[in-house]
Amino acid sequence: MCRLSFVICLLSLWLAPSFASAQRIVAETFTIPASDPGIQLHVRNKWLEGHDSFSAERIVLFVHGATYPSETVFDINLPGGSWVEYVARSGYDVYFVDVRGYGRSTRPTAMDAPATENPPFATTADAVKDVGSAVDFILKRRNISKLNLIGWSWGTAIMVAPASCVSCCRRDGVLRLGSSSASSSGGRSRCGARSGARATLDLLLPLTPSYLVRDSEGVVGSQAGTAAPGDAALREGQRAADAGR
Repeated sequence: MCRLSFVICLLSLWLAPSFASAQRIVAETFTIPASDPGIQLHVRNKWLEGHDSFSAERIVLFVHGATYPSETVFDINLPGGSWVEYVARSGYDVYFVDVRGYGRSTRPTAMDAPATENPPFATTADAVKDVGSAVDFILKRRNISKLNLIGWSWGTAIMVAPASCVSCCRRDGVLRLGSSSASSSGGRSRCGARSGARATLDLLLPLTPSYLVRDSEGVVGSQAGTAAPGDAALREGQRAADAGR
């Protein structure tokens, strides 16, 4: 009987990953109000079918960089699936948001006029407010008090900007991608809240597709000889964005 139980246990472990990959990914799209009047934000949610509730440690929000919206970075259909679906199949409730002026979020009227006629828009301060609106929406939707953030390039600056003190107490782990300035340690941010629990990061770091690698500090970048989505363009766009801001 013990031998039979052992065999059943091994079969369960062997079949579990295959079952997860065969399950359907459920997707839902939302348009939520930003904190500023007239601005609507695009938020998309993906999770594994059959999973109806999630703890805070299993809820993740992706934040894009300065060049591309979230969908074209995190949810592009690469071989093996998108990064968002990769994380969703690992049992996470996954969200991504487009800051104003990006992707499917509201396009400011300044984008229809010559650049010389308007000051820069969608600044880091604006983006902090937009991400804060997405965080508040998810917290209310899932009835939780905190969640995890994964940011790419400029997205990491949004997460740790001093202006985000209003929301930093609502974040659990912070995973930085392609940034040398954002903190992924268990230290404290300027507003006194922890900027990322090490235990949470240990959960998040394995959730990276094969085309990404991690260094000893938990910084994720493109693997030599492979192509991360828009990696070179993201770096160039970040330099231009920094110069403009």
